[in-house]
Amino acid sequence: ARPSPPVTPRRPLGPGERLGRFTIERLLGSGGVGVVYAARADDGAVVAIKVLRRDRATPDRVERFERERRLLALLG
Repeated sequence: ARPSPPVTPRRPLGPGERLGRFTIERLLGSGGVGVVYAARADDGAVVAIKVLRRDRATPDRVERFERERRLLALLG
């Protein structure tokens, strides 16, 4: 089974909160479908994490999110 895409919690994440193996550092931006956070992985890597807005996570958007994730993984 594929992992589920990150979906925003019921409230915005703040600095120091955990999302899986990542510690949120700050909000980078938000749009109609998602929110992007700057975070640090447990291994120290600095990353950007995009999460879908809970109320916008339709099957079509989840599929587009997964395609974007796969493409970015190839680059990174």
